[in-house]
Amino acid sequence: MERKLKGKGLDVDVQLDRINKGVIRCDNIITQLLDFSRTRQLNCQPADLDQWLLQVLDEEAKKLPAAITITCDLGLEAQQVPFDPSRLQRAIVNLITNASEALVGQGDDSSKFARPDPNITVSTRLRDGGAVVTVADNGPGIPPEVLARIREPLFTTKSFGTGLGVPAIENIATQHGGRLDISSIPGQGAVFTLWLPLVTPRREDGEAAA
Repeated sequence: MERKLKGKGLDVDVQLDRINKGVIRCDNIITQLLDFSRTRQLNCQPADLDQWLLQVLDEEAKKLPAAITITCDLGLEAQQVPFDPSRLQRAIVNLITNASEALVGQGDDSSKFARPDPNITVSTRLRDGGAVVTVADNGPGIPPEVLARIREPLFTTKSFGTGLGVPAIENIATQHGGRLDISSIPGQGAVFTLWLPLVTPRREDGEAAA
């Protein structure tokens, strides 16, 4: 419809934009449901996590509202980390999307921005025998009562939220043999930290995941 009606002067741009946003919202809901419910074995292979992350962030940055800047501070220095690219990408995309929404909502009304300089910082480090990926924003932060329940499936403060975003991210981290840490100070943003082991996670039968 958008393609065929473009330039026809029918004044339906607002309606088409609403349809597009609805489709994206439905797609996000389905993706979060799948991320949360998937239990298939991961396909973890050692790779340069920093280099992979740069590619993912470059692709994701193009989808974010123009007002948001992404700052990278990658310090793994070509460390090989075993991970499943498709599953870990879902976790990273979820973290970036959540941070973006906290900062600027849909990004179409600057008066509703949490800050005039919305920024997402993605950093990596070696710590505690594993690789750490941190996604931090300079937004409004998470209220203590929300932070206490943010890992609960179906808990959400969004009018169109599923409450499965954070549980899905945590599920992906756990499948990698890692964990998700969350911290926030109201008024100073939120910090989500993925810790991943430097060895391939093992299945319950004791064999390394394929």
